[in-house]
Amino acid sequence: MEDAMGQIICYHDLVMLMNKSTAAHGDRGMVLRCLLDRKLVVQRVDGASTTEAARDMAVVDRSYFCTGIVVARASDRGGGQLGVVMGAATALDLSDGDGVVVASGVPTAEVRRVRELCLGDYVVVPSGWLGRVVEQDLDVDVLFDGGAAVCRVTRADSKLSTLQEDCLNSHTNSCFYPGQRVVEGIRGNVFWSARWLNGYWKPSMWRGPSPRSTRPYGRREDDLNFWGAGDRCFFCNTCSSRSNNNAVGNNNPLFERPMCVCDTRTTVDVVWQDGSRQRGVPSASLTAVVALHGHEFFPGQRVVVHAPAGTGADDDDAHRVGVVRSFSCEDQTVRVAMEESAAEMEFSAYDVSINNSEDDAFYGDIVVRRRQPMMDGGNDLSWVGQIVDLSCDQIKWGDGTTSKVSLHEVGVIKFTGVGEMLEEIDLLEGTSSAAIVLYSATARMTKRVGAFVQAVFRLVTSKVLGQGRRYLAEASSSTSNDEVVATDDKEEGTSDVVGEGMAKAHATDGGDKESLFQFPQFDVVQSPSDHHYLDTKEREVQYIHHGTAGGTRMWNKRVQKEWKILKNDLPAGTIYVRAFEDRMDLLRAAMVGACGTPYHDGLFFFDLHLPPSYPDSPPQVSYRSFGLRVNPNLYKSGTVCLSLLNTFGGDGTELWSPESSTLLQVLVSIQGLVLTAQPYYNETGYLIQAGTPVGHRNELPYCENTYLLTLQTMLHLLRRPPLGFEDLVGDHFRRRGRYVLRACQAYLEGGCLIGTLDAEANATEASSVRPCSAGFRLALANIVPRIAEAVIDIGAQGCEQFDGLRVSASD
Repeated sequence: MEDAMGQIICYHDLVMLMNKSTAAHGDRGMVLRCLLDRKLVVQRVDGASTTEAARDMAVVDRSYFCTGIVVARASDRGGGQLGVVMGAATALDLSDGDGVVVASGVPTAEVRRVRELCLGDYVVVPSGWLGRVVEQDLDVDVLFDGGAAVCRVTRADSKLSTLQEDCLNSHTNSCFYPGQRVVEGIRGNVFWSARWLNGYWKPSMWRGPSPRSTRPYGRREDDLNFWGAGDRCFFCNTCSSRSNNNAVGNNNPLFERPMCVCDTRTTVDVVWQDGSRQRGVPSASLTAVVALHGHEFFPGQRVVVHAPAGTGADDDDAHRVGVVRSFSCEDQTVRVAMEESAAEMEFSAYDVSINNSEDDAFYGDIVVRRRQPMMDGGNDLSWVGQIVDLSCDQIKWGDGTTSKVSLHEVGVIKFTGVGEMLEEIDLLEGTSSAAIVLYSATARMTKRVGAFVQAVFRLVTSKVLGQGRRYLAEASSSTSNDEVVATDDKEEGTSDVVGEGMAKAHATDGGDKESLFQFPQFDVVQSPSDHHYLDTKEREVQYIHHGTAGGTRMWNKRVQKEWKILKNDLPAGTIYVRAFEDRMDLLRAAMVGACGTPYHDGLFFFDLHLPPSYPDSPPQVSYRSFGLRVNPNLYKSGTVCLSLLNTFGGDGTELWSPESSTLLQVLVSIQGLVLTAQPYYNETGYLIQAGTPVGHRNELPYCENTYLLTLQTMLHLLRRPPLGFEDLVGDHFRRRGRYVLRACQAYLEGGCLIGTLDAEANATEASSVRPCSAGFRLALANIVPRIAEAVIDIGAQGCEQFDGLRVSASD
């Protein structure tokens, strides 16, 4: 959603409201949520919540920007390079209870919040420990009769309510603040049961004019850790030159008087992917990036450069470690300073990955020195800091100093959400009463973490990302009335369904009608020894599960019906299935990647298992991944994420139905809704990015990497075809090998867009809409010789023109 100036509006943006009819509330507000019809809910400075049209506002500040946040220029519209915030500075304008501005341009260091700690804040314990706030108690002192009587209400957020109809309690850093009028909540008798510090309770005391002091409480991980419109605060320095009053100390009328943040102005320092730096950039000229496609790199990151695919080098010497100097988002190339030689070399982004070691770090990460200095009465903060410049190893320490320190000398704090830490406390202590989780300053830290302030931004993204995927809900109508006579003997059942199997021949997709393909689409054979679910003993326990032989007959009948559906209705030439007469609970399926997708001409194998509870529960499916993640729904572990399999959220017809769902439906769902033309949008919640600048930026790199992984999968299959499908793999690549090589040539020489070639790998009109990246061509050039060698060696037809590629593989 865009504002009046065409700027994208994000949650928690500070906006200027242009509707003069609401000027009584001030012209500043913070965006809380989006509504239909391009409208947003905005919190005003006075706490009032109003609904405004996006065209009636303009983004003026983004005070939630902090070290470690990934940003882009707002003017790039998703097409330019990204950057990382190295530091941020926010100046505040403060107003009194009447809305009069009493101080301007106040640095955040000169004020303190009414509630000084928020959930997730890091704190230092004098004994030399670093901890995080995971629980808070909010105690409120309530004044009556002009201060003659005072009572203390513990855990006040659940006991008191405010008289003002505002939304400050939910969206600012102060649930209660001095001067605010409060009343007893729905529990009642709150003041009567409170501890009275002065005076005593009277029946008329059901409301109080103001809380006098507060102490934090709560278990909300989404409390805001940045300054926003409506926040309450006090001056730390009453002599501040920004104050509009020259009095000092207790004579200053602003002393210990709660003030309201009415405006913020934030500037940030940014390091860009090309290695350049900018300082003092207005935050409103940048937008936060919430979705990265997995092949984005930033200066200073430690990376691993992988050996070219298909070389067979799996040892550590095949992978080299280095530090990123720059990254080209247009070319998808990374310039890396190699550790072993200190030389800078350029690589394809698809041949580089983040070094996931215990020393891996990122901008904004919290670190501690491995050798802790001597403590100065608990006031020494020089041992805990935050990475502000990864490329220069610059760390800003808790005492305010900044120094260059090798990352080998510090430990990176592993970031954990507040909810996760509370669960850990519950497991360790049986209670969640602890207020702080402690980390040893000298403990060995593991893996990369996000800065604690990034948890705030994670809240923003969670409100945007939430849509699921839909899958096929209707089985083939031709199968609804099919029935098979049940028998007690499984061998007899299989012969009734399949007989001698299918012997249909399919012409090649490329038009080679003289070369007939003889691999049946469905057949019943002996189970292979490499089946993923072979070790399951479900057939031996089915009688126990169902309790009677009749239950087993019903199970056999349903399985035989599924076999008949598969025999009759599999999509021609694209899905091949084998059932097993000695293990009726197992199946194996192969799918051919469709034209117009990055999976074109690839083969993808799935092992299926029918549990004893089938069809009451869905089949189990495992993808043969070879350790490659070719799709968001297909994990390296083999897990297939699909609503129909109950491995992904859904409702209604999206889920498995014992009455109507079939194995054919599962296979067609995987083929049509997983192996798609734009697999990037299969990632949970990413469908909302379709047609947006963010989606446009990320979909191409994802498709390019998917195609490279598809080629690697081909190499693995040619070396180790799944048992029982050796003929399919060989015949498929003998028929389609030349088209695979022709497609590679079109991408290498013509720069065609991935997934836009026709069935015979010829360019189409869509092929020139957007060129593939230089980094993709660089990575493709490394793998093509091995693909050419593999398909030519098995006798692929019509590959004479690509023999030169095979020769280059031996160079």
